[in-house]
Amino acid sequence: AEVDSNRIECAVAWTRAGIAFKWLVIGRTFVHFARTQVCQTALLMDYTHIFWVDDDAIIAPDLLPKYLLHDKEVVITPYFMRKPPFECGVLVSTTGDFHDHRSYRNLTTTDLHRGLIEGDGGGTHAMLIRTATLRTRGDNDQPEACDARLKAFIERLSPEEREVIDHHVGTLPDERLTMEEEDQQGLKAFFFMPKAGTEDMLWCYRAKRKGVKIWCDTDATSGNVGFPTTVTEAMCRAA
Repeated sequence: AEVDSNRIECAVAWTRAGIAFKWLVIGRTFVHFARTQVCQTALLMDYTHIFWVDDDAIIAPDLLPKYLLHDKEVVITPYFMRKPPFECGVLVSTTGDFHDHRSYRNLTTTDLHRGLIEGDGGGTHAMLIRTATLRTRGDNDQPEACDARLKAFIERLSPEEREVIDHHVGTLPDERLTMEEEDQQGLKAFFFMPKAGTEDMLWCYRAKRKGVKIWCDTDATSGNVGFPTTVTEAMCRAA
């Protein structure tokens, strides 16, 4: 009921703001399949943005208009998990190397209210992305995207060999293709579950490898409908 009333409030506000939007709800399937279907639909219908909003997110009605004005490729909203220790679902690297996943830390309440900051990934709880990011191609000549030896190795692989290595070793970094091309060619879906972690963090990492910047609006937060209360910034500060 809380979420439904929040969606109605948002729809009224967005309509008054002159935003052309459509709700797309996909249920009864795994989350990464649903997110992939949303991406496919957004490209097919030529939508400019995808605003991911989880079914347990309580957002401010002015969040979407504000994020559109930011005019960034990806903007994440800070939110807090439903269970102790109520960690924030936005991460940054402590070393500045987003490839080093061991260096990642969650934002805390002390990181909030500092405006728009660049981050390294986060949950799609309330995230706005430009649809164009799904058609962004990486630059294999950049050292951070793919070193020369790995690039040469990948180029020597046949499609059959690449499929075997992807299955047994894991997905190899290859930035020559866009996410749309990877999906259309059956190589990688827009979203899929990694061997460890979550589908949204993996999407952020893949996007960063292709040169997409991830931003976080630390002046905004999204409530998370928990058990039995909605987890908010104020609750986390009190805890």
